[in-house]
Amino acid sequence: MNIKNKISNKAIVFTVCLLIGGSLMGCSSNNNEEKEVNTPKLENFMDVRTAKIISMQSAMLKFTTENKAGSICSVKLEPVNGKYVYTIDAISKKKKNVILTIDASTGKITNTEEATLDSSKKRNLIDFVPVLDLDKAAKFAISKSKNENVQVISYKLYSKNGQNLYEFELADGTVKFENDTKTENKNDNSEKQTKSFEKITIDAETGKVVDPSTLQSSSDTSINSDTTQDSGSTSTSSDTSSQAE
Repeated sequence: MNIKNKISNKAIVFTVCLLIGGSLMGCSSNNNEEKEVNTPKLENFMDVRTAKIISMQSAMLKFTTENKAGSICSVKLEPVNGKYVYTIDAISKKKKNVILTIDASTGKITNTEEATLDSSKKRNLIDFVPVLDLDKAAKFAISKSKNENVQVISYKLYSKNGQNLYEFELADGTVKFENDTKTENKNDNSEKQTKSFEKITIDAETGKVVDPSTLQSSSDTSINSDTTQDSGSTSTSSDTSSQAE
């Protein structure tokens, strides 16, 4: 084999290698494009599990430090004007209903209110000993969601009729909402919100889903009981007066 033939053969081999390499790169590029297409883009950036905020325990500590001691009625974390805010509804050591608003990013108390102490709040205080931590509770709620790419937008921990409860607001992170002035688009967005946002309430100790409407408050029970007793007393009085006549 002469030198020209050797050079020619090497050139052919080199060309084939280039063609194979190019096709492999093309396949790799196509695979990457497919991955990008198939990977959902999360449009809603707010999620209590990943937000850079103080913990629920730290927020409650703000109340106990401010009031020396007390009991918690409810803890709520929700986004307000693009940032997370804690609302602590509690009863102070002085038996006053105190409501604290806390910037969840800085931990600063931004507002303090005192409200009339409702007797029902005394009967609905959170027992924190058996309560699930936030991550575990959120997993239970997410497992019951109808959406796939779930984000936890807000939550509330409270007690009703002696039962500790978590209420979670969940959203489908892949749904994008446009701020459009057209009426038809507003209707479309409203429909998307209806389908993509949901509230799920669970037992804060077991993680089981609870229907809040089935939980009658202790105050309602006492009111109904008092009403029944009053009506019974009234009828007895009228019967007595008629007998006297």
